[in-house]
Amino acid sequence: MIETGVHDTADKAGRRPGIADRVTTAAGASLGLGVGLVVLNFLISVLTARVLGAYGFGIFATSIALLSILSIPALLGVDRVATRSIATYHEQHQVELARGILRRTAQVVLVSSSILAAVVIGIVVLAPDSFADPIAFVVAALALPLLALSRVRQAALLGLGHVIAAQVPEAIIRPLVYLAALAVLVLIGATVPPALALALYLAAAATAFLMGTVLLRRVTTRVLGHGGTVLPASGWWRQALPLTLVSGSGLLIANLPVLVIATLTGPAEAGLFAVAHRAANIQVLGLTAMNTVVGPTIARLTARSDSVSLQYVLTRAARRAFLVTLLIGGGMVVFRENLLGLFGDEFRDAALPLVILTVGQVVSAACGSVGTLFVMTNQTRYAAAGFVIGAATTSVLLLLLVPSWGAVGASLATATGVATWNVCLLYFAWSKSRIDPSIVGRSWDYHDA
Repeated sequence: MIETGVHDTADKAGRRPGIADRVTTAAGASLGLGVGLVVLNFLISVLTARVLGAYGFGIFATSIALLSILSIPALLGVDRVATRSIATYHEQHQVELARGILRRTAQVVLVSSSILAAVVIGIVVLAPDSFADPIAFVVAALALPLLALSRVRQAALLGLGHVIAAQVPEAIIRPLVYLAALAVLVLIGATVPPALALALYLAAAATAFLMGTVLLRRVTTRVLGHGGTVLPASGWWRQALPLTLVSGSGLLIANLPVLVIATLTGPAEAGLFAVAHRAANIQVLGLTAMNTVVGPTIARLTARSDSVSLQYVLTRAARRAFLVTLLIGGGMVVFRENLLGLFGDEFRDAALPLVILTVGQVVSAACGSVGTLFVMTNQTRYAAAGFVIGAATTSVLLLLLVPSWGAVGASLATATGVATWNVCLLYFAWSKSRIDPSIVGRSWDYHDA
């Protein structure tokens, strides 16, 4: 059984371990898992790009991007509500409410994701000529309910402090199954069109979903027991809807460029951008690991009104994440031609987009876990405002730059949008709460027991 997380347990002397120690331990485990995920995703991207080529990989990436954007209305922000609420209810020993929020979020997401999948499939059937590969988009739509429900399960495990258990199915199992299946097809000399690659992705998602369900049942049985549930009040939607803007804007910034490029310039150019974007995402390793760990910790410290500890945790997490991001980004810029050559010679044209996206990720890491701070402290209106500003900036720049500059223009739009939303959120955090989650935030006032 996988049991790694941030837990408030006492030592033999009756003292609680220091917050910094708990966060560092969980972050180290999460970072190790993140390294495995980065390696697997990199191998997947390299193998898929070499097998499909720029045009085919563009179709594959566009389908995945559409799937990611559809997850915005499918999830409706309830996954983040689940993480925050379950962490708070668990801290306050209100297990019936914790079970209730988990049940209700799963019900909402199942209905919304199934409806969206049916709508997409219906559109493809009625207008197949509007899609470069209609079957590929149908397969992607079928994966939507599985991926959306997996996000709810992951959110619940994070809220209960089981950081590693929350990540293993999607971080290890899904990429391993996909990579193994694709490698077998390549070894036997089978032709792999984009639709078949997406079918393998669907099978891998189903496998991860089943494993994740088993993990969730084991953890909730042990931590929350078998008692009854208290469903959340109707007001929980007021929390979920702003979170839709928060998570949705971030997903739009990450995935809209691929859709815009594919629509305006074709799948081949979208394939170039997708490879550059996937390579640049290696940099988010440090910040993603820290966000995963400190999210529930932020909720707990906020419930205790411990702003000094909160500032300390955020500053230390930001500095560590920034260092990892800077080191990885510098290496990618220096060796960009060799890196992109692994995907195939035709992808070397993505060198400039890679450099631009790398700079954007460095700026994001310097701002720290600012988005997570707003979400976990129930100040989602500020997070929503920042993310919407960033998404709007990206969208406008995409329409202006992509027709003339293609993947380079999309990279400029994406990096600018990322920097804009992070700077906005950083300003809001300081002006509203006097908390600075960036790498220059104060941490010397904290004394760990």
